[in-house]
Amino acid sequence: MRASFSPSWNFHGMQLRLLLVLCLGLAACDELNVTFEDASTDALSDVTGDPAEDTQEEELPPPCDYPSGPYAFNAVGDTVARMVWPDAERGLDETTGADLEAFYCDPDVHSVFIQLVTIDCPLCPTRMRDIGALSGHWEDFGAKWIFVVADAPSAAAADTYTKDQYVTFGWSTNDEDNSEGSNTIVAAPIHGSTVAVPWTGVIRTSDMQIFDAASGSSLDIEAIARELASP
Repeated sequence: MRASFSPSWNFHGMQLRLLLVLCLGLAACDELNVTFEDASTDALSDVTGDPAEDTQEEELPPPCDYPSGPYAFNAVGDTVARMVWPDAERGLDETTGADLEAFYCDPDVHSVFIQLVTIDCPLCPTRMRDIGALSGHWEDFGAKWIFVVADAPSAAAADTYTKDQYVTFGWSTNDEDNSEGSNTIVAAPIHGSTVAVPWTGVIRTSDMQIFDAASGSSLDIEAIARELASP
């Protein structure tokens, strides 16, 4: 006896199998399409970045405007002009030029000391070496030093004198290159009729005013630097 089969059932069975394969194929395609879209979105994001991040601007430092005048170097309380000594010799640890505006704009600098000396001054070496011995103190309290050697023939000669006194920081000049005019510090009215060296002037960087000044060694320079660094 031969096996028999129903042609209608076989035809309908094939239809069901084809429909099943088609449905499975469509499901796989849908899944593949989703995966492809996700991958494309991720790749595009990697290239273009996050739009929210692109809208964020870099934070810029606040503008720094040097205090306005009138300027003078006549007495304590005067606002000092933006002096620059372009030829000043720089100490070993200094990274900028001798520029009062640069000191004013640096939040870590609280005072600028101007030390006036001469090569033939008998008291000046002691004063210079006392200053040099406190290098760590000046760094801790944000004090910068400009050494004006009034009778030096050049900034290089002023630097030689400074280093001979074991001072390796700050800036050395003879003040002839002062942007406010040659010998602005040396011939300033603050000295009176006679310039007595050693002379020390202190500029407070919060307002660039002369905070104190005196000849000899009467100023307590350690205490002044500490005071001006206090908030």
